[in-house]
Parts: sequence; C-alpha cells; structure tokens
Amino acid sequence: MSIETDFFNPEIYYSKEAAFNYEKNKRMQQIQKEMTERALELIELKKGKILDIGCGTGFSMQAIKDNGFEVQGIDISQPMINIAKKKGFKVKKADFSNIPFEDKTFDGIISISALQWITGKSYSEVIEHFNKTAREFYRVLKKKGKAVIQFYPKTEEEFNIVIESFKKAGFSILIAEDFPNTKKRKRYLILTKG
Repeated sequence: MSIETDFFNPEIYYSKEAAFNYEKNKRMQQIQKEMTERALELIELKKGKILDIGCGTGFSMQAIKDNGFEVQGIDISQPMINIAKKKGFKVKKADFSNIPFEDKTFDGIISISALQWITGKSYSEVIEHFNKTAREFYRVLKKKGKAVIQFYPKTEEEFNIVIESFKKAGFSILIAEDFPNTKKRKRYLILTKG
C-alpha cells in the first residue's frame, strides 16, 4: 500500500509567522470563502449550529457566519487559533480525533482543506487516525446531521481510505466533484449521519 505516512505536524508548520502570513494572503481568503460557500450549498442546512473543523484563522468561519449560521471552530495550531479569537470567533485548540464538545452538539460540520493534515508514522496509525476522526464527527453531530469535507488526498488510495473510515463510523456518503480533469478540481464528501 502506498498511503503517505510521513509525519508532518501542523502544530509546528503553522508557527506564529506562518499563521500571520496565511491570514494576510487575500487569494487564500478568497479560495477558502468560495469552497466554504460551496460546502454550505452541499450541506443543505437552512439554519443551525456548524462546527468548522480545521478552522485556521477563521476564513471559513466568517463565510459560515455571513450565511446566518452559528459557528464554532477547532484547529490544532495555537497561532491560528489566536488570530481567529482576535476576530471574535469561538474556537478551541483540538485534534480532529478528540473533538472537545458534547455528543450531538452540532447540526452540521464543515471542514475545508484540513483533513490532509492527518498523517502518521505508519500505515496503521494513519488509518486509525482517520477512523477516530470519523467516529468523532459522528459523535458530535445531531441525529440526521450532515458534514461536508473538502480536502486534498495525497493519493487515490488515501481518498478511498477516508471514505471507508466514515462509512464504518455510520455515515452515508455522496461525493461532489467540481472542475473534474482540471487543476482546479475539488472533491467534497457529503456525509449524513445514519
């Protein structure tokens, strides 16, 4: 199997300087906004509370808020969290596989460009991280809650492993693909809690 197992730690990568540079990047801000608005279309919620997983400095949270939702976020990078807090967002430092909220708290979850940060030192560790993450998504969503995940898998195998992890956790899954066969290709997993 060829799944990427390089241990790449976003806590270290997103230093104070990297978080500051990310926040000032207008192109990144626009891309995140567009992908979040697409995710909101796919999630098909009219109102409610949404958790932004991998919220970074708050670009996606702003788009969610601007669309009339209550939003909270988690991210592993403290410098990113600090910037989001300065903007007035409710955010917590947390790992995807240990979400610090009660069961059935959220109507929806949106995660943009974040799931690819899950890595591990071995193939089995990577799979276990995906499995734990999927169970946590399921746990914090309300009955019939929905989640939309956009991420950049390193390989097609990794994409399929993610799908299997979320199926095992109890989700039904649809895949939306925008701009197929181009460099702008984006795939979204649309998850519905069973």
